[in-house]
Amino acid sequence: MDNLKSEETEIVLFDITLGDFLVFINWMNRSERALTQAESLPPPPPVTSSKILEWIHLIHRLEERARQAEKHTRSAEATALEQEIKLKHFLSSLHVSIASLYEHLGDTHKAAELRRKVDALPCG
Repeated sequence: MDNLKSEETEIVLFDITLGDFLVFINWMNRSERALTQAESLPPPPPVTSSKILEWIHLIHRLEERARQAEKHTRSAEATALEQEIKLKHFLSSLHVSIASLYEHLGDTHKAAELRRKVDALPCG
């Protein structure tokens, strides 16, 4: 009996009606479909329970954070790819310059070997 009273007290503290809870569950189902299809969350449902409104706002904030994190990740990946391409270009230029230096010093064998290595490098 005490257990039942404690559950009733919790429900009163949350101020959640069965109707609001069912509306929230329906909204969660629509939200799941929207997120699965990479769409925005549906607008908040008309509920009176402050606790359910808190849950909905929390889910909206988490969804927004996830979108921002995805955007930052894509941006960082693009930047890293650009930097990798630049680095490959600079390394290739450095090797070509060193090969030219070897040629000017009269070591054509080392210059040719270095140019073969440059030609074998994967292009960015």
